[in-house]
Amino acid sequence: MSAKLRRGDPGFARVVAAFFIGGFAIFELLYCVQPLLPEFARAFALGPATASLAVSVSTVVMAASLFFAGAAAERFGCKPVMVASLIVSALATLAAGLAPNWPALLALRGLIGLSLAGLPAVAMAYLAEEIDAPALGLSLYLFFYYVGSSLNGWLGGLAYHHAGWDGVAALICALLGLALLAALKLARVPPPRHLRS
Repeated sequence: MSAKLRRGDPGFARVVAAFFIGGFAIFELLYCVQPLLPEFARAFALGPATASLAVSVSTVVMAASLFFAGAAAERFGCKPVMVASLIVSALATLAAGLAPNWPALLALRGLIGLSLAGLPAVAMAYLAEEIDAPALGLSLYLFFYYVGSSLNGWLGGLAYHHAGWDGVAALICALLGLALLAALKLARVPPPRHLRS
């Protein structure tokens, strides 16, 4: 069996960068609508609690879908599932911006949560099986903790503060591009040697 990737090995930096960008895309696509909640409340005549469903539906569906994403990776391979996760979530985010009504918006936000589940569910297994133990902590830290705790939702608030709704819309467009970039980078990571590709 091939040795696991270590720091300095060919492909190690590419793997870490791909998962860092992918992790960033996950958390920001989940929470980028948070500054838009007051706008949702006004546009659809909703109360604050109902408007907050735009965030909570995605997170709940994502959490509930993690097991099924792992099963999909067993059947179709981990790289196809991770790449499809980001592409579908980016397209669903774009469609959510064109949603004609509140139920349609919530359905698309649920689809975003469903599709995004494919990356964290498979990424943990990929990193644990493909990265050497001394470098695994750094890899997981960059994928989950730093992105999730330090930047989660911060960019949306900053964009709204400085540029209003137009700034948030521009940020979401940038995140779509970032998600597609992450999908491209994940498609080019070394094939897993200890997991089914």
